[in-house]
Amino acid sequence: MAIPLVKGRLFDPFDGRDKGPRVAIVNETLAKRYFAGLDPLDKRVKMPMAGDLTIVGVVGDVRHDGLQLAAKPEVFVPYYQLAISEMQIVVQSADEPALVTSAVKRVLARIDPALPIAKVSRIDEFVSASIAQPRFNMALLIGLAVCAALLAAVGVYGVVTYSVTRRTSEIGLRMALGARAGDAFRLVVGGAARVVLVGVVLGLAGAAALGRAFDSLLFGVPPFDVLTFAAAAAALVLVGLLAASVPATRAARIDAAGALREE
Repeated sequence: MAIPLVKGRLFDPFDGRDKGPRVAIVNETLAKRYFAGLDPLDKRVKMPMAGDLTIVGVVGDVRHDGLQLAAKPEVFVPYYQLAISEMQIVVQSADEPALVTSAVKRVLARIDPALPIAKVSRIDEFVSASIAQPRFNMALLIGLAVCAALLAAVGVYGVVTYSVTRRTSEIGLRMALGARAGDAFRLVVGGAARVVLVGVVLGLAGAAALGRAFDSLLFGVPPFDVLTFAAAAAALVLVGLLAASVPATRAARIDAAGALREE
């Protein structure tokens, strides 16, 4: 299952047999909760039906109930120590799933023809189904965020275009007095950049205030991730500057004599 071994060892063929040691492997959550500051190896735990067990290994956590929920304390024991009537069998193979399923069914039929097989599925299908709802919610939020960015770009473009139209005479006068096309471009883009930066700061403050509301959609990412906030801010500033560059280019091409003559 690719669960990493953090400390100690895994089970061997003698564990749980008639004369073998009665052992257990625990996950990191259990080790931190019940053996904080101590080495859990060789410590003993008492489990219902399994009895007194010696811890021989610590493995990584598994979130059985979904990625949005914290891992629970777990104890793993060899099958020979605690036989149960229901099992899940995991097979790793490079062959096609249908071929593997047929082979496993034949082996089980030889062991006990009356054994029922309730369900067969691939691990990737199982994982995909477990995160289907959060993935849909996140896709919806991403779509809304893209729409918001497009609306912001259209808004910046419209405001800057209107501002350039109102300031045509001013820009023409500046160019008549020696300003260059690059100066006019920077004047327009600089004014738009100040407005965009104010909006980005206010937006980041709002996102930080509402970050806790999206905890259930975040897996392995804190609500106040600095890199995520920085990337979002940079993307919004870039969108705003690109939207402002079109009317700024138009302002840089204003004919000074024509603008003054119209005035």
